[in-house]
Amino acid sequence: MSDFSTILNTKNDKDEESWISISDMMTGLMMIFLFIAIIYIQEIRMTFGELDAVRERICSQLETEFSQDKENWKMSICEGGLLVKFNNDGFFLADSPELTEEFKTLLTDFYPRFKKILWKHIDSIEELRIEGHASSEAKGLSKLDAYIYNTELSQGRSFNVMNFVLGLNEINRRSDFLSWSYNNLTAHGMSSSELILSSDGIEDSKASRRVEFRIRAKAEETLLDLIKEEFNEA
Repeated sequence: MSDFSTILNTKNDKDEESWISISDMMTGLMMIFLFIAIIYIQEIRMTFGELDAVRERICSQLETEFSQDKENWKMSICEGGLLVKFNNDGFFLADSPELTEEFKTLLTDFYPRFKKILWKHIDSIEELRIEGHASSEAKGLSKLDAYIYNTELSQGRSFNVMNFVLGLNEINRRSDFLSWSYNNLTAHGMSSSELILSSDGIEDSKASRRVEFRIRAKAEETLLDLIKEEFNEA
């Protein structure tokens, strides 16, 4: 009987030791996961801080540079993101991707000054997007056909804006900025995917027809990469 008790006690001791070992291992794993989570949160905070700092610097300089032009050009700066927006459908011929002479004159003044500010922060910028936006209107077309039509129209407008500004003498003679543009400047037709609505929720057709110069900071890309990495590991 005593031998059996000894065997039983020995087995219980081994089970207890095994449980303690598993418990220690789980505690260690939890500490590792906690440590990784803390590092991840710190990286996110640092990236957000860097992104905010870049936005603040660029937006402040854009506001200062174009403070006298905003009203005449129907221009907004950093409203809803790191971007410059022109709300004037008179910058293009009706139902056409062709720039008016008024818009060409504006861009000739605007873009070289805009470029100078970008160049001060070029190491922090991933991409400059020229985005053409359209209203949802298209007479005589179904919603689908109207969307396709406005996609082609807005793409043509953004392309023509890009083509025009890259051909400016003050831009064309700067090979360093041109080289950067070949890899980082893009033109996008957004169709009616981002309409401007009035306070009562009705589409503002004139405001929806616009061109935007949207700046994507490298910190924004880093933040997206961190989030993708976290989801892939989950």
